[in-house]
Amino acid sequence: MERISDCPSGRLTHRWGRLNPSARRMSALIAAIAAALTVLLPGRGVAAQATERGTTCDAKAELLPLLNPLTVQTGRLETGKVKCFALFARKGEFVRASLDIAAGYARTQVLESRQNKPLLVNWVYAGEGASYPGLPLAFEVPASGWYVIELTGWAAGGSPFTMQVDEVVPAKTYAARRQALSNHLRTAWLRKNATVIRSIEPADEDFSDLAFLREQLRGVRVVLLGESDHGNGADLKAKTRLVKFLHREMGFDVLAFESGLFGTAAAWRALRTQAQPRDAFLQGVFRVWGWSEQVQPLINYLAASARSDYPLELTGFDSQFWDPASRDSMLPSLREFLTRARIDGPLADTNSRPARILAGVVEARFGRDGGPVPEPAEEAELVQSLQGTALEVEKTVRTREGQFWAQVLRSVSVQAGFDLRQKRNAPAPAGDRATRDRQMAENLVWLANTYYRGHKVIAWAHTLHTMRNPRVAALGGHPGFSMGQGVWEVLGRESFVIGMTSYTGVSGCITCGGGMEGMVQDVVADQDPSFEFEELMDAAGYKFGFVNLRRAREAGQWLGGTFAARPLFQTYRAPWSEVLDALFFIRTQEPSRRVAGVR
Repeated sequence: MERISDCPSGRLTHRWGRLNPSARRMSALIAAIAAALTVLLPGRGVAAQATERGTTCDAKAELLPLLNPLTVQTGRLETGKVKCFALFARKGEFVRASLDIAAGYARTQVLESRQNKPLLVNWVYAGEGASYPGLPLAFEVPASGWYVIELTGWAAGGSPFTMQVDEVVPAKTYAARRQALSNHLRTAWLRKNATVIRSIEPADEDFSDLAFLREQLRGVRVVLLGESDHGNGADLKAKTRLVKFLHREMGFDVLAFESGLFGTAAAWRALRTQAQPRDAFLQGVFRVWGWSEQVQPLINYLAASARSDYPLELTGFDSQFWDPASRDSMLPSLREFLTRARIDGPLADTNSRPARILAGVVEARFGRDGGPVPEPAEEAELVQSLQGTALEVEKTVRTREGQFWAQVLRSVSVQAGFDLRQKRNAPAPAGDRATRDRQMAENLVWLANTYYRGHKVIAWAHTLHTMRNPRVAALGGHPGFSMGQGVWEVLGRESFVIGMTSYTGVSGCITCGGGMEGMVQDVVADQDPSFEFEELMDAAGYKFGFVNLRRAREAGQWLGGTFAARPLFQTYRAPWSEVLDALFFIRTQEPSRRVAGVR
């Protein structure tokens, strides 16, 4: 898996697994209906091929290859080049289309032909040697006429693609669907049973609307706060306000980020000084949060608490160590500690082969344009040295500092081995794709049960990591194990997972480079032909709301069973109460915005 601080991991790798196939299963029916529909649509046959252009679709829509329910468009996307298609649709119709690619990234824009402005923008990511569809193009047609579908690819060597219209719902049918949604029994149930949240603004410190959590989180030691996409700014604001409430009102005094153990410890030490809070935070927390405008209130709150009588201590549970503090000071600090502890061994000697290989891993000097990647035997020697040193530290240094270094060494041993195997393009051992989540679970449990024993912990991460039972969510490309699953296996009901989800709005990527700077995409409503949870909450009138899935499951209510929802940004039909303990609904998402001047 690529580093979280880069665009692939920080933005899109959570979109593993295939989209709920229910729309595809309707293909035969759709094709039959399409035969009738196409006589009403301007068309040029089903064999049209995409024409490659520069960076925009500048031809008239009528001259472009046509998309309709009988057309499957195929071709190859080249980096920075666009493929252009045309779709004719009538006001009030609802269109669902899909794009598959084999590698890299692709941006899809639906442009109103007359105004040439985006009506819908989304992204697809493919990796791990397979194609994983991204969000569907799903939108209600605002006005009758031509629409241009613009595909832009970013992939080394290009990527094959397939583009097709899955469904066109007639306007009257879609209007009837909206009416049925408003009158649905589940909508009525949510009106009565979901809890209204007044605000997600971090500055709003009237926590009366969150007071219900005191009872719902009774007996919980670890609250895991997910986010459906790292670029969701509203999620970040809501989580910040929840953190402040949990700290002030419920005694949670540790905040553990999806960032490295060593780096976050260095960031916490810096926050306790007079250092500029954001600079201190970025020493150890990944930029996807540290660069975000919406996270700045949390950073300032941490800095203020660090110098108060009741601190909210920053830590991390990630096995990755791609942060400034780890790069610059982890190895010198380790050698200094081993010298004080009088522990000899290869890691205390900068000239030993394991020490040199570890330095190369930390500094990212292997593979691509760097040096040759160490062989499996050298990797094994490094891992053995790290794990052996951890055991020696545990045995001889009976201090809190010793506990910390032993866990850092164990965590680094797992990540370093995984990183070297990836750089060698070695065949992945069984379960290797879950390596990071397994180590994150071990680290978080260690924080809760050992290092911060007697404290209550808030874990901040992507929902892909915080959830449990990933297989029941039908995430076909997911490694099959998540951090939340590992935490649940040890802590059980003493852990509680809250997933964020949105009905509409926009998400953005503030760490993406390589031509994708400022990448944004729409939150796509009605991805699935069934009623999605987010549609139901919107129809029930909620701007912000909270639903306890654990209680719904125990009470035998419908939310304890299978339904369609988007806490992973993309719609999946799943028994969500087996995956999350609660859903925090935000009607309108906003993009994470990059703070001016950060780099």
